[in-house]
Amino acid sequence: CAEESVSRAVLVTAPAGIGKSRLRNEVVTRLRRREEAGAPQIWIARGDPMRTGSAFGLAAQLLRQACDIAEAEPPAVQRERLRARVMQHLVG
Repeated sequence: CAEESVSRAVLVTAPAGIGKSRLRNEVVTRLRRREEAGAPQIWIARGDPMRTGSAFGLAAQLLRQACDIAEAEPPAVQRERLRARVMQHLVG
């Protein structure tokens, strides 16, 4: 995926204790060590069994992470951080 300019997602499933978290930690550590331009952005979200009815829970986690938004911040601050992030990719 490093040579192709398309996004990728990976889903790893296995029984508890088999090493899924360790695998993720190793991959993330190696990717973050990259210093070259175009190093990947790494967004991580975790499913929460207590929020199974929240269809966009994972997307909300990813968006907050990408925009540096704390869930406890006032809505106005959250909107401004979201706006600032979107404006990084828009002209005018």
